[in-house]
Amino acid sequence: MQKRFLSLFLALVLLLALAPCAFAEDSISDEQELLRFLAAQKKDGAEEFEFTCDKAFFDRLLADSASLLSILEIKAGIGDARVRYSEQGCLIRMSRVEYSDAPWAECRSEKDAGLAVQRILRTRPTPTGFHLLCSPELARSLANSANLRNYAAQAGYSLQFQYYTSGVIEATSVKPFTGAYAPVEDVAQFDAAIEAFAEQELDEFYIVFDPAFYQKLAEDEEQRNLLHATSMLDRYSYASEPIPGMLHYYRVSYTQDPCLVCRSEADVTAAIAHMGSLGIKDFRLYLASEELRELMMDKPLAYIHELEAKGGLITASMYHNNNVVYYMGADIAADAVSLASTEEALAYLEEQAEAGAAEITLFCAPELYEKLLGKLGEPAISRDGMDPIYDLVAQAGIFDYELSASRATGAIILSVKAYYPGREILRAVANGTEAELPERLQETLEAAQKLAEDCRSEDPLETARKIHDALCAGVVYADEEETDEDDTAVGALLNGRANCDGYSDAFYLVGTLAGLEVRYQHGDSRVKGAGIVTFGDTVTHMWNLLLIDGSWRMVDVTWDDDEGRGPDYTWFNLGYDRASRSHVWNEEMTVELLAETDLDARPENEFSVRSAREMEAAVDEALQQGYQSFSLIFDGEGYADYEAALERISQGVSGAYQYAWGAELRQLRVYLE
Repeated sequence: MQKRFLSLFLALVLLLALAPCAFAEDSISDEQELLRFLAAQKKDGAEEFEFTCDKAFFDRLLADSASLLSILEIKAGIGDARVRYSEQGCLIRMSRVEYSDAPWAECRSEKDAGLAVQRILRTRPTPTGFHLLCSPELARSLANSANLRNYAAQAGYSLQFQYYTSGVIEATSVKPFTGAYAPVEDVAQFDAAIEAFAEQELDEFYIVFDPAFYQKLAEDEEQRNLLHATSMLDRYSYASEPIPGMLHYYRVSYTQDPCLVCRSEADVTAAIAHMGSLGIKDFRLYLASEELRELMMDKPLAYIHELEAKGGLITASMYHNNNVVYYMGADIAADAVSLASTEEALAYLEEQAEAGAAEITLFCAPELYEKLLGKLGEPAISRDGMDPIYDLVAQAGIFDYELSASRATGAIILSVKAYYPGREILRAVANGTEAELPERLQETLEAAQKLAEDCRSEDPLETARKIHDALCAGVVYADEEETDEDDTAVGALLNGRANCDGYSDAFYLVGTLAGLEVRYQHGDSRVKGAGIVTFGDTVTHMWNLLLIDGSWRMVDVTWDDDEGRGPDYTWFNLGYDRASRSHVWNEEMTVELLAETDLDARPENEFSVRSAREMEAAVDEALQQGYQSFSLIFDGEGYADYEAALERISQGVSGAYQYAWGAELRQLRVYLE
């Protein structure tokens, strides 16, 4: 009985030893059946098993050098196993089986593979490894290009790849980046990434470029430079990492200053003007064309400043580095107008004055700048007035101002503190804003309107004469300035006291209200005995110009105010021939005067003489007419013997007389007692 039991026990042990842990009930004929079988083994945790296949499927598995079976194992979640093939019975035995939850993905292209890598790495928890199932050709291509590491880097990971001839690519050593990084597929994403790093004030980070975008940048240096220049990057260094398309940026600093791309000279001008319109003082210009870069490097600096001036750049600190021009603290005038002549400068000044501009910038061509400020010799100045620019400023009716200039850009900047009241009042009249004027100016306007109405005549010259006479009669010359009003029409019309500026401002205001065309004229006057004069050797003076019959004439009410003797007309309605004898001005800075004084329009007690005979005839006629005062003006070039005229007068009068000889005008003024 014991022997029989022992025999049965040994037979059972032998049977168990020869039988596998699991066995497929039916032969497996395709991939799907095998996958289901392997999945069942994983579910049961079987460490070894075997299965049979039909002849065709077994031959297929065996002929593929186990590649197909390896792929099916990966799909079924088998991480490792020992596999034995037995052609007898088409049996396959798997032992020492280890299972894995590593993800896998089938890929038909590099793009599929890249997207699969990113999708797998973005799952949570992040797997420590995974497989890509490809064709052998695709797997070989991916292994050679190494772009899969770029796709992984875009997801924020570094890893290693193992390539198998079966078409399987195994990813291992999956590790997240420890530093800041950003994936970038285009310019917009790059800018956004840099802006994000700037907000965190990071001085080191990584950028992972899309392979196609990176290739474009690698092949086109211009595009690469442009990418960096137009971002918020200011200073930086970068180096390539082993991962394709990945750059390591370090020692980074940022800037909020905008960068504008310029491909032509017109772009430079437009960019500067645009920054001025936005009130931006710090900005960068990227020179995006070789032609423009050569221009900025090879042309004289003055030429570059011309471009800047056209855009309204008054002054700025500027330097050039790596195709980028940096501007700091830029002072830019909006709607800049380039000026090439004094006529253009004066017209622009008057236009701005009409608008009541508080700041006026003249962007002058080099020749005009030198003409206006060439004597200064300094790149920038700040003072109240100067020759000859002061003449233009006065003609525009600007009374008080500060001036600065930049020789580099040709900019002359006027910070206007006040206009002559005459100009300010007339601007208010033109705009219908008289009620908004200060009370003192409103009173001046009322006085000027009344005087203009009293003097208005159908004959413009007669209107001007009446205004001239009224001012001579109603204003006393201020030898010493007591108040600022002495310089203005306010002093002349309300206080009855003014200097040359005040007389001129009053004549300008009243004359314009009466329908005349009047201008301010600033200059100097010759001093007796000065000989040849230049600006600075003369006495600063101001008078008016009057347009009659299409020609400009000089009117100097100040000098005609012969206090105590009534109005004089020596300086009224003069042409260039007489005006230039006593008055000095920058002729290029103003309108052209009538060449010769209109003698037919002169006072009857004024005589023009060119010879001794004409002098004698003039004296005799003046005495015969009984003039209490008369003038002899020696208009001839070679004759000016006023002493002979005095002797003739002495012979013709019985009483005493007084006289005044003006050598500059060559005028003898006689007053009979």
